[in-house]
Amino acid sequence: MRDKKILFVLPESSKLGNWNSPKPNRGTFELHLGFLWMAAYLIKDGWKVQILDCRWQDYKSFDYGDVLFVGISTVTGVQILNGLEVARHVRKMNPEIPLVWGGPHPTIMPEQTLKNELVDIIVIGEGEKTVSELANFFSGQGKLESILGIGYKKDGNIFINPHRPFLDMDEIDFLPYDIFDADKYGFYDAIPYHSSRGCPYECTFCHNRVVNKRSWRRQSTERLLDIMGKWIAVYRPKYVNFYEDEFSIDRKRLEKICQGFIDRNFNVRWYATGRMNTFSQYDDELLILLKKSGVERIAFGVESGSEKVLQHIKKQITIDNIFETVDKCKKFDIVPVISFIIGFPSEDREDRRKTIKIINELKRIYPLADINGVFLYTPYPGTQTFEEAVKHGLQSPKCLEEWGDFIFSGNKKYYPWLKRREYLRLFTIFQTSRMLSTYANYKIGDILKRVKSDIIKYICKPKVKAIESHSSSSTYQIKMVGKMGYWEIRRKYLFDLFAYIFRAVYFIIARLRWKLSFFGYFVDIWFYEFVRKKILKLRTGFPI
Repeated sequence: MRDKKILFVLPESSKLGNWNSPKPNRGTFELHLGFLWMAAYLIKDGWKVQILDCRWQDYKSFDYGDVLFVGISTVTGVQILNGLEVARHVRKMNPEIPLVWGGPHPTIMPEQTLKNELVDIIVIGEGEKTVSELANFFSGQGKLESILGIGYKKDGNIFINPHRPFLDMDEIDFLPYDIFDADKYGFYDAIPYHSSRGCPYECTFCHNRVVNKRSWRRQSTERLLDIMGKWIAVYRPKYVNFYEDEFSIDRKRLEKICQGFIDRNFNVRWYATGRMNTFSQYDDELLILLKKSGVERIAFGVESGSEKVLQHIKKQITIDNIFETVDKCKKFDIVPVISFIIGFPSEDREDRRKTIKIINELKRIYPLADINGVFLYTPYPGTQTFEEAVKHGLQSPKCLEEWGDFIFSGNKKYYPWLKRREYLRLFTIFQTSRMLSTYANYKIGDILKRVKSDIIKYICKPKVKAIESHSSSSTYQIKMVGKMGYWEIRRKYLFDLFAYIFRAVYFIIARLRWKLSFFGYFVDIWFYEFVRKKILKLRTGFPI
């Protein structure tokens, strides 16, 4: 049976459906690290693994004839609806293929997920050992009842097996990056990695308390350096991106990793996550080592500029921690990537004013600080603040499809504690901050020069040759191979120019809004969202 393959599916998460249309060339994509780790276990056991990434691959063109089972990974939101669309197609093409669901949402809502007819089995928590045992079961070995960390249906009843103990992250000595398309996932630019899992803190808005049970596990320094060293030698990336909840929680381990990067001459820059209550305690000796090892950016979740809100959400940082951290980053030329959240049920207008104020103060202290955004609070199931939101009138979805329609940030009905005008104001702050973050390097003079240049180059004198065009959001190529006519080329140029001007105009508006702290009268935000969604719907292949 090992001649069959295990197929992992990552549904599209940014929008709904219509994947059968031509895929846009959106540059590179972030690698799903869960698939990477599960593939390592399966390959070690002799199984073949294939990845179907619906962000750039068409699930309808896939051959499901030799698939042992399909694993679908989902978080709460529209990715569920897209996952159901894939599952429906798989069942139509080959009803014998088991449909196994995993990810945060099935872990948090196991029974409700299993009630859906397109879900056969769910994986609860970490999936590496679980999928290996499921592969053996589907090939005729073992029993479902003995597999830890799953839920399943039998004779019309739902069964949830005992949870599986957390993985020893040193059990795997290789990760199969080579089964992924290096160009599509940008390995020559940045290698993604996670060397630890979980978080011991108790933030009330984070699903980590349920998924990881406030446990923090880490890979040994030597194992991390060995695996990273192999793939750095293969791809020669510019960056290593540590995508994990708490990279720097253990100071001694952090020192060893930094020294290892230096001693092994990795010669890469790296990015990781941190907490301001720990980073603010770092002395100059450690910060010098961090900088020497190649650290360039560190992501921090501040969430609020209000001490009251920080205490309520149990963030365990203080306003002093925030300013001390930014001062240290400035001193050692490290860019802090700082995220905020507004719209908590416990928050009032004065709390939001303090958040805007602290952002302005941080930018004044360190202009290079990257304010990643002021995000609208996400009422994520299984969290303490979700229960708080329910008490304030939020209607909890009753089935898997309803959770798929649970589109965060973009619908007033998920914020019943906010009046409509207040919600629109917060949505405007969110959109404005994201615009400023995404196009932080824009300068008005450069925008005008670019527009003038593009008008001359693309409208007055369009070229029928191979041309490479660069946008701020992605890089794509228009290759003229005799199939595209003059007017089609011209239309694509015009679209590129329109997209750039469209972004530039709204960047200028965003700067004015933020400077004046003016977040009322939402016509521009409404129009921006309307045009953006229309363009995405056209599926032209030129993202805005």
